[in-house]
Amino acid sequence: ADWGWENPEEHARYLQYPQWLKDNGIVTKAHVLIYPGWGFMPARVKQFENNPTALWNAMESHIREKLAAVKQFGFVSWDVTNETRDLRDLPKVFGSEEVYVRLYKLAHQIDPKPILFLNENTILTQGGKTESQQAEFERMIRYLIARGAPLQGIGMQAHFGENLTSPEDIWRTVDRFAKFGLPIQITEFDLPIQDKQAQADYTRD
Repeated sequence: ADWGWENPEEHARYLQYPQWLKDNGIVTKAHVLIYPGWGFMPARVKQFENNPTALWNAMESHIREKLAAVKQFGFVSWDVTNETRDLRDLPKVFGSEEVYVRLYKLAHQIDPKPILFLNENTILTQGGKTESQQAEFERMIRYLIARGAPLQGIGMQAHFGENLTSPEDIWRTVDRFAKFGLPIQITEFDLPIQDKQAQADYTRD
C-alpha cells in the first residue's frame, strides 16, 4: 500500500504530527517501522518476494531513512513490527522468523535510545477468549529474546467491541506477560459501542 511513508503528502503530515507533539511537551511513541505483510508495505517491494537480499536492502534503506528523519523528535519508543501472527509474508520470503531478529538489531544499532516494542492484536479483546492468540504472542516473544533481539517492550492493541473483556481477565492476561520483565503498553485503544455510559465506565475502569 502506498498510503504511508513513501506518499509525499502523507510523509509531510507524518512529520507535522510529532513536531506538534514535541512543541506541546507530549511524550511520543512511534508506530510502526516494518509491517510484515504485503498489504501494508509499499507496492514496489512486492517485486522482491523471490529475492530476499533485495527485499532486505529495501527494508534497511527504509528503516535508516525513517529513523534519521524522526530522530529530532525524540520518540521514547518504537513498534518495530506489528501483527506477526496474522501477517506472515516476511518469514516466507526469508525462510524463517530470523528476519525479525535482524530488524530489531538494526533499529537498535541505528538509534539505541527508543525502547523497541513488539505489537500484537486481539490479546486483550474478544471477551478474553484469546488463549490461542496469547500463546502465539508468547511464543514470538520467547523466540526474539532467545535469539538476542533487543526486544524491550510488549504492546497489546485494545480495539474493544460489544463483547467486553472483564477487568479481571485483562489483569490475568497482563500478568501472564509480566513474567518477561518488560514494559507492557495497552496500544491503539478504542471502544466504539452503542452504550455510552458503558463506554465511559469501561474506559475509566
